[in-house]
Amino acid sequence: MSPEKKTVLVTGATGQQGGAVADGLLAHGFRVKAMTRHPEGEKAKALKERGAEIIKGDLDDALSLEQALSGMWGVFAVQNSWEAGVEKEEV
Repeated sequence: MSPEKKTVLVTGATGQQGGAVADGLLAHGFRVKAMTRHPEGEKAKALKERGAEIIKGDLDDALSLEQALSGMWGVFAVQNSWEAGVEKEEV
């Protein structure tokens, strides 16, 4: 299957690491679904302009995560241990 047929969910896509991964995937022809808690934010808008699909989601919201994962070929997940703590990151 060619990259343009594959969709990868990127959590933390508006951060440094997730944003860099999303950009790299887009540059290599993958479809990117970028999950963020703040889809109205400037970083999300800029990522959308570069070709990503922006979706609202939260790792603490099982339903939003389940919906985001539907139909994905792959996932790159970034957790924010600075906000959530190491224990929450491990969950």
